[in-house]
Amino acid sequence: MMASFDVGQRIQAVDQNGHWVGGQVVEVCDEGKVVVAFTGWPGYDRVVGPQEIRTPLLPVEQQMRSKWAILLSSRCLNPSI
Repeated sequence: MMASFDVGQRIQAVDQNGHWVGGQVVEVCDEGKVVVAFTGWPGYDRVVGPQEIRTPLLPVEQQMRSKWAILLSSRCLNPSI
């Protein structure tokens, strides 16, 4: 059974670089595909299939804080980054 998504739903999807990124469904297409607007990346909307979508584990605000915490802690451990 294919998962269904709704316009406005927060998800994580694979971006054009192959990374999982938080975003929001802006359009539902055929065959389980959706158009995703990636959080913080205006103009980089992408059509993704069901295999490239997952439900986020954290709200988008916490996802962003977690990414910054990881980046800052990695810089503290290795200042040459």
